[in-house]
Amino acid sequence: MNNEERLGGASEHGSEWDTLTEYGEQHPFEMRAEVESKLSGKERRAEQKMLKLMTKEHPEIYSDSDELAEANTKQVLDKIRKNRGVIAELGKGLESREDLPAGIERAVRYFCEEYGLRVPTLDIYEDKKEKVRSACYEEKTDVLSANVSCMSSPAEAIGMVAHELWHKHQYETGGEAYEINFRYYYLPENYNAFRSQLIENEAFMVEDEVADICRRAYVEEHPELKRGTWTERRLKDAWLDRRYLEIAREKPGRK
Repeated sequence: MNNEERLGGASEHGSEWDTLTEYGEQHPFEMRAEVESKLSGKERRAEQKMLKLMTKEHPEIYSDSDELAEANTKQVLDKIRKNRGVIAELGKGLESREDLPAGIERAVRYFCEEYGLRVPTLDIYEDKKEKVRSACYEEKTDVLSANVSCMSSPAEAIGMVAHELWHKHQYETGGEAYEINFRYYYLPENYNAFRSQLIENEAFMVEDEVADICRRAYVEEHPELKRGTWTERRLKDAWLDRRYLEIAREKPGRK
């Protein structure tokens, strides 16, 4: 989605949104935060108030708990856990970013089959100017794009595929809560708000489950991660993210 599609138009849902017929590039929640900030003079307090308003007025989009997202993703998460062996294989053989295009294509085919989706067009590119992970599914063109230069590990890349294809699933499934959230999609200026909205909450649940399956498989095959001191430089050289170490240092029996 582009910003205009995400932010355009008034919603028939919600008492205060009815009057917001046109507000350009600024999201209604950001407008409220800005007003609160001017009144209080403290931006952090304003953001806290904003999050409370979001949760109170539209619990179908923003929720204090993960109950709705868990309910919506339960079936696919159960299936992911049952197929952990197959998913772990998706993360293997990716020794460097040069291996990612083929690895991403393989993962896309697998998750499309699992979600019951038609395979989208892939736009896999490399742009080192982008400093954070850049991946997006565009529903109008049915294109999944990904910048491989921003992926911090093979597990992140495979998890990203599962995440973006879950958005494709959300578009095709529909439903009022999804439609409201897509119409008033909150961009990640406030990261907590971004991750707490329903469609991202669900997608990150799926991503985290998939990525950790790949990480655990790697840790099992590389016991050296459990020994010695791994610096940030050593992790980067091995093309691993910090989460690999967290898993390696978990107490036995924890999954």
